[in-house]
Amino acid sequence: MSKELVRVGEYSTLMADVTLYEGNLLHVKVKLDDELTLDIVKAHNEKSFDFLKERVVDVLFDVQEVSFLRVPNKVLRYWAEPNEYSQYVGKMAIILNSKIHTQMANFYVRVFQPVNPTRFFTDKDKAVEWIYEA
Repeated sequence: MSKELVRVGEYSTLMADVTLYEGNLLHVKVKLDDELTLDIVKAHNEKSFDFLKERVVDVLFDVQEVSFLRVPNKVLRYWAEPNEYSQYVGKMAIILNSKIHTQMANFYVRVFQPVNPTRFFTDKDKAVEWIYEA
């Protein structure tokens, strides 16, 4: 990544390995190759909330190394709608494997209209640049 990122802490959940960087950037590197259920997402969010202690973070949600991840509509709705954790998320940059996945994900944004600013990328550096834009 072009910007020098300094690690502050890290933890793991069933869903992802997570690193917090200075500047309140949370890198969520998804490791689950399966269906992402609402229970898994809520357990991940609860551990994140305990770790972050009500800190507002920008999220780099990285699924580039996942070969298969099924995300049901109820999980997409949970992420898009206001929930118990959405007030602690600033921007959400989601890093995908391909332009085709990015186009499909942009459809998600149009349909579900996430409460937090959300963009899709295939390049981590560009995602980080977008997060740090004023």
